[in-house]
Amino acid sequence: MPNLFSGTAVQYCIRALVSKAGRSNAEDSELNKEIHTLLDALKADSRCNERLGMIGQCLTGGYVIQMAKRDDMLAPVIYHHSLGREGAGVPENESLDDIRILQGHWSSVDPYCPAKRRNQLIEQLGDRVEAYIYNMPHGFRSLSRGLPDSKLVWQRTVDFFERELKQNVA
Repeated sequence: MPNLFSGTAVQYCIRALVSKAGRSNAEDSELNKEIHTLLDALKADSRCNERLGMIGQCLTGGYVIQMAKRDDMLAPVIYHHSLGREGAGVPENESLDDIRILQGHWSSVDPYCPAKRRNQLIEQLGDRVEAYIYNMPHGFRSLSRGLPDSKLVWQRTVDFFERELKQNVA
């Protein structure tokens, strides 16, 4: 999957910050339609086994919430979602009922993803979310990647991918 944060794809983060569609993270926004198109292209690639996982950190975390609604998104992971400033990270009028499972990692004190939004998402998903909260700063795989808990975040992510993406594979 393309890295939607660094390199030339930084456009997704910048567009999310400055566009109304990005701030609301509406399911039918042009940004989310583009992500669906990217996932469909990945799934159609002959090197793909059609079992999709996705990680989103900070601004790209909101995309993962929306993509977790797909039937083929088997291992969606967010690290402190900052995209989607409404409600839990998606507009209040949108259902999260289609989300089968989501693994979420959050910082205990995070100005970019306040506890209120984190807790609302956890409450809405109930037993469909594996929620982890850490006492370290924002940026588990970037700014704070050298901290011991960051290694735990990564290991839990890898374990989740292993479990969810290999489940029921013939």
